[in-house]
Amino acid sequence: MKQTASALTVPAGASGAEQAYLAMTHVLNGDGPPMALLAESGGHGNKQRAAAVLDEPLEHEGIAAIITTSGSSGDPQAVLLPGTALMSAARATHTWLPEGPGRWLVAMPVTAVGGLMTLVRAIDAGVEPVYWPGIGGAESFTAESFLPPAREALNRSLADAAPNYVSLVPTQLSRLVDSGGEALDLLAQFSYVLIGAAALATSIRERAQAAGIRLTSTYGATETCGGVVYDGVPLAGVSVHTDPESEGQIVFGGPTIAAGYRANAELNRRTFVDGTFRSSDLGRIDNGVLSVLGRTDDVIKVGGSKVSLNAIADVIRGLAGVSDVAVIAIADDEWGQRAVALVIGETEGVVAAVDAAIGRTRLEVRSLDSLPYLPNGKIDRMTLRRDLEEG
Repeated sequence: MKQTASALTVPAGASGAEQAYLAMTHVLNGDGPPMALLAESGGHGNKQRAAAVLDEPLEHEGIAAIITTSGSSGDPQAVLLPGTALMSAARATHTWLPEGPGRWLVAMPVTAVGGLMTLVRAIDAGVEPVYWPGIGGAESFTAESFLPPAREALNRSLADAAPNYVSLVPTQLSRLVDSGGEALDLLAQFSYVLIGAAALATSIRERAQAAGIRLTSTYGATETCGGVVYDGVPLAGVSVHTDPESEGQIVFGGPTIAAGYRANAELNRRTFVDGTFRSSDLGRIDNGVLSVLGRTDDVIKVGGSKVSLNAIADVIRGLAGVSDVAVIAIADDEWGQRAVALVIGETEGVVAAVDAAIGRTRLEVRSLDSLPYLPNGKIDRMTLRRDLEEG
């Protein structure tokens, strides 16, 4: 008889993350049922529950976790993650890290793949993690809230003579860099800081590295058990290639690939092909290093000319005084579509810089104090697009 998944609704805060850690320890040790990790009640949690289809048997054996994609630009999908894939991804990370397994500070929601993988790495290391108290939306991430768990993680690692690690999203790193002081000093004491979920502004990266932070950017997807490409290079056992027949679509292979989507046979046939995962991203590989160029739906037509939203965002992220940006496409009566750059930071000269780099885009630039984010740290593009169209 096929298994069904058990639902674990994870309360916001450190206690909820610890519950997920204990549950996943049982699952990965083989003495617990597959676990669908769900956010607390609310819009996001309700979408996760609906996508997980909890009242029907699982399509595959060996599933350890069900994690729902962000749905940042479409409907979320529940991804079936085998225990072997999760452990392969964790061990590949520990092989890449020069000092090997150690203690992890968990600072991202564990109902998304980035936070889940910090738990799995802790389980693989056999070292209990430390938790940021605001995890899962219990409080906003600030330098002050980061201080106690960072001190605890570093003190425990010092006592154990073990390395220590933390995974953050760019917004979290940006706040620590902007704050400076003790929080930034503590971050620089971590053996490595992994950054994922979204692109990192060049100015933030440079400031972090100048502060002595050992930083690496990770790239992957829920369907690959999180980040499996570090600074553009695939982890051991992971294969990545770009498909020239689909304009450079990034295709992943190896032992970290998910078993498929829950209850979506048609999407599975298109996406999981011969043991590979065909992502929605486009890329280029130069001398073994992958560059992500955007999404398959990232290119729009403005008055008949193709414009890449990701290319625009990359130019803007590289400008001094810019800490974050989102570029959204909206309908336009004259041009069919147009791009709007929502910038946190300095906006003067943005249009000129973009036009000089990639040609005239008819870009509109707006200044924002902050961007909306989903619980996993990705920009909530659907909300931004709705606000632009309604405003």
